[in-house]
Amino acid sequence: MKIAIVMLAFNRLGFTKIVIDNYFKTTKVLHKLLVWDNRSSDGSREWLDRVAKKKYPLRVHLSRRNVGCQNAVRGFFAHPSYQGMDLVGKMDNDVLICDSWLENFVEAFEKVPKLQVVSAWNERNPPPYDGSKWITEKGIKLAPALKGMQGSCWLARRSLFDKYPFTWHGYHGNWIYFSRLAWNHGQLLAYHKKVTFLTDCRQWGGDSPFPDYNYNKYYAQMQAYRGKHKILPK
Repeated sequence: MKIAIVMLAFNRLGFTKIVIDNYFKTTKVLHKLLVWDNRSSDGSREWLDRVAKKKYPLRVHLSRRNVGCQNAVRGFFAHPSYQGMDLVGKMDNDVLICDSWLENFVEAFEKVPKLQVVSAWNERNPPPYDGSKWITEKGIKLAPALKGMQGSCWLARRSLFDKYPFTWHGYHGNWIYFSRLAWNHGQLLAYHKKVTFLTDCRQWGGDSPFPDYNYNKYYAQMQAYRGKHKILPK
């Protein structure tokens, strides 16, 4: 299968460095990766352009302005280099993925033709299902997404977006879009494998995995961004 993934980045350079390094240590399936920087102001653009694209097999798009998450994903879909893909995906720059994550995602699509979207299982904020809600098809254990999905790491069939154009509804739109695919259009969506988000330990309790990182500054940036764009916090 032809696969292309976009990683969205906006500031948090400390996260981006860790996430990209981990990404290429754990991702072996042949695919294309585009890192889309949404006009960062913390040195991320310089690092991506001068270091990352020379050190890692990726492409970098330095957006002239912060176009938001939804338009960045749409821009990725429309880019000529990413046409003709079988599977397309999106990640944020705070996701630590596990070994063989992409192999498992692709295997799910190969074995379950009706599956349209696979989203990461967040180890610290798991989907709201007990064991009775899980399904197994051809040896692939999946959890149907009936109440939305993790929007920070997902892979989908490219044809899905031709039929149901990708939309965004404020800051929460990623998983609202997926939930509507399931509820309104009967599309099979699923969680698969585990990931860890760098912000999780502060959001869900526990010690910081990176004690030297200034989380308070990051959360202050997010609060200011949400206030400027009149976005309510979760």
